[in-house]
Amino acid sequence: MQMFVVKENIDNSACLSKVDSWRVNGFWTSGQRLNETCQSSFVWKPSNDKTLALKFEDWVKGDPNCFEGREFCLNLWGSQGFKWVDDRCDEQIYKP
Repeated sequence: MQMFVVKENIDNSACLSKVDSWRVNGFWTSGQRLNETCQSSFVWKPSNDKTLALKFEDWVKGDPNCFEGREFCLNLWGSQGFKWVDDRCDEQIYKP
């Protein structure tokens, strides 16, 4: 699994400029729900004791939807143009 950790608020184009060179189908970010409930907002969590507000959003249409009440983490899917998707935190993205 490849984790993209956001240590500061950046714009989406800066994030995607890094992705182009990685040649991956998708990857995890440090974005996750503030609490593991579907009602909580998404934040960047670069460490367990630090959170940063999202200053921008680029969700796939219909997300975040907390499907089956279990989608608490944020990843970017290549097949969706690296738009943001909420997903289960244990979902395997990279399969060697």
